[in-house]
Amino acid sequence: MKVIVFRPYKRINDRELLHQIYKIFARLREEPYNEENIHKCDHLIREAKVRNLKLSKEQLYDKIIY
Repeated sequence: MKVIVFRPYKRINDRELLHQIYKIFARLREEPYNEENIHKCDHLIREAKVRNLKLSKEQLYDKIIY
């Protein structure tokens, strides 16, 4: 039996995907325990891993952590 993987962010380009990730992390800072945002974050990060997107550590710290 084959597992079907649902990729809701498959059709957006890499730049827009990173922008969506930054927005969802900003929302998570405001509302840390919102289950819908956590689920979206999971899908976005999974899509970035499938595409093998990489950021420098400086950009990652600036955009996501701060």
